[in-house]
Amino acid sequence: MNGQIIEVENLWKCYYVTQEKRRTLKETVLKGFGRMRRRQTVWALQDVSFKLEAGRTLGIIGNNGAGKSSLLRLVCGLGRPTRGAITVRDRVSSLLELGTGFHPDLTGRENIYIGGLVAGLTREEVSHKLDPIIEFAELEAVIDTPLRTYSSGMYLRLAFATAINYDPGLLVVDEALSVGDIRFQKKCLTRMQEMKQGGTTIVVVSHVMSQIEDLCDEVLWLEQGKVRLHGPTPEVIKRYQERVFTRVVASPGMNRSDGDELNTPGEVSVSDEENSGQFTETLSGTHQIEIRGVRISNEFGTEIDTLVSGEPLQVQINYFAREKISRPIFMVGIFRDDGLKCYESSTEADGIFIETVEGTGFISINYAALPLLRGSYWLGVSIFDQHWETAYDYKGQMSPFEVVGTVPGTGIFHPPHKWSS
Repeated sequence: MNGQIIEVENLWKCYYVTQEKRRTLKETVLKGFGRMRRRQTVWALQDVSFKLEAGRTLGIIGNNGAGKSSLLRLVCGLGRPTRGAITVRDRVSSLLELGTGFHPDLTGRENIYIGGLVAGLTREEVSHKLDPIIEFAELEAVIDTPLRTYSSGMYLRLAFATAINYDPGLLVVDEALSVGDIRFQKKCLTRMQEMKQGGTTIVVVSHVMSQIEDLCDEVLWLEQGKVRLHGPTPEVIKRYQERVFTRVVASPGMNRSDGDELNTPGEVSVSDEENSGQFTETLSGTHQIEIRGVRISNEFGTEIDTLVSGEPLQVQINYFAREKISRPIFMVGIFRDDGLKCYESSTEADGIFIETVEGTGFISINYAALPLLRGSYWLGVSIFDQHWETAYDYKGQMSPFEVVGTVPGTGIFHPPHKWSS
């Protein structure tokens, strides 16, 4: 299908929240009907407008309570707008609540049929897709046992596989990409990339910016129910992450300047030991996790302040978590002495998810080679919550180091190359 799949025009949606606890009939009679509970109007969406062309993938981002899930439910036809209009011109398959309609006493195979019927397929259509769904979910050994015997991970894999292996014109996904382990998550993302390449229109909500970057052609940023920005994915994500910094980090000295990035892969490891380190600039966060120092060393573990261009480098971040924190995100940036950002990445972007941290510990990232050109550099290190909504700590201008060597060229880095004719 060509043209616009979704058209949203001046969309408003309100909900009513009761301010007093529910009463029994006896309490209502005794206290009088004149003192019945009052309702508060909460606007989940306010004057939202956008259009989505067929075959494109739209990411929707924003803090919790921004209105993302409310918008998706209206796109799926689950409710009506309070004001405005929403038009959807294709068959919709949604991943809003995984496993809707599943019954614990039925087998996995029987529940696949239920999921297909809920999605509007015939029994014959489900039968045709049965084997690919079971194979995708990796549940061949247990598919004929009751669902109540499945682990939570097995249950979610079955639900995701059932929903994603149907062929809708429009796929709507709400925070369903954290299913299973990292390997299965990548498998799900690959399947969605295949659907995208096959022409499926996709709308996805996720707090994981790396997933949005990988999947989406454009991004809609919601804030307090309103559209703050709608545009190309790199631009909107950059603006969103900058706002996360500026809203939570109070000190004005943090550098978020633009610059070319080196896409150097890193190997990340976590330990529960504490090591020393010094920093020169401190920027405020909530300090639920505090950066105690950063240590840079060569491939032999020796602390250094000078690096030969192209040699390996290890960066170790020492932290103290004042309470048990789930899934924190660690970010490391390398900046030239004039503030130009040379490279920046995070544990999340590299597919590393740390379940919990508490007390003292460290996390390290190892660069197999760092081909920066000669000059002076420093590190910026930050820690965020799992939704990028809260900055726990940020420290800039840490661990200054010099890059030396005789490699030619100008710019930031020296990529391996060879001339030929």
